[in-house]
Amino acid sequence: MFAVFVVGGNSAAALYAAFGSFAALVFSDFGGPIPRRFRAYVVLALVGGGLLALGTAVADDAVGFAFAVTLIVVFPR
Repeated sequence: MFAVFVVGGNSAAALYAAFGSFAALVFSDFGGPIPRRFRAYVVLALVGGGLLALGTAVADDAVGFAFAVTLIVVFPR
């Protein structure tokens, strides 16, 4: 995604893609056979995309609402 955004001229999205790929590859350690790791990375991408969509949906709302949604997502219990 980084290369696609760089070639497309979208530097903000390229920076976001660079940090996202770094976080996914360095800070998560999925072990086991290749199919199991592949499923783990797919689930990571789906959950991350859902949280990104949720964050985008509440970005223009009041600070209190965004804070409440953040607490619900980060601390589900």
